[in-house]
Amino acid sequence: MPSPRNAPRRRVVNVTRVGDYGGVRWVHRLDCGHSAVRKRRGGVRLGCVECLGAREFESFSRELVKAPPPVVDDGLAEAEVEAARLRALVAGRLGVPQEQVEVVIGVAANGRLGVRSGWVWLSASQLRSVL
Repeated sequence: MPSPRNAPRRRVVNVTRVGDYGGVRWVHRLDCGHSAVRKRRGGVRLGCVECLGAREFESFSRELVKAPPPVVDDGLAEAEVEAARLRALVAGRLGVPQEQVEVVIGVAANGRLGVRSGWVWLSASQLRSVL
């Protein structure tokens, strides 16, 4: 947590006493809209730690906006669509659920991703019906 000594000084708008004997806290409402809770009543100006945190967050978020993440097009989305189409086609032709059809995606000769191989899991009764 940042130190209130390094925080920007803000004018105190009002002070409210909260708690009972032995556990009193003073809530100082600052002109920036934030509040500071202290054990003792403060002066006319106090350091606002929340403004300091907001300033650090703004500089951090500006850096994130400046540098967008690089976009890598390796063809994964197209390969997954092609694999799903093949899985549905094979399952429909053989009359089996799609969960029994496996399609493997791998790197093709041109360096792009594509369908490399596949297999179908059949039970004994399904094998007999196919043959």
